[in-house]
Amino acid sequence: MQSKGFETCKSILSFTRYVREKRDIHMEDFIIEKMGIEQYGKYKELF
Repeated sequence: MQSKGFETCKSILSFTRYVREKRDIHMEDFIIEKMGIEQYGKYKELF
């Protein structure tokens, strides 16, 4: 990742996941941020 540079790595899922975890933003919080709490609740009811 160091050779690819920051701009390229911003779109790599493993890199963005690592950065979010370091900032204490977990995947579930990220999904809620993108979907909204209401839609996420409906999604969780399916499982």
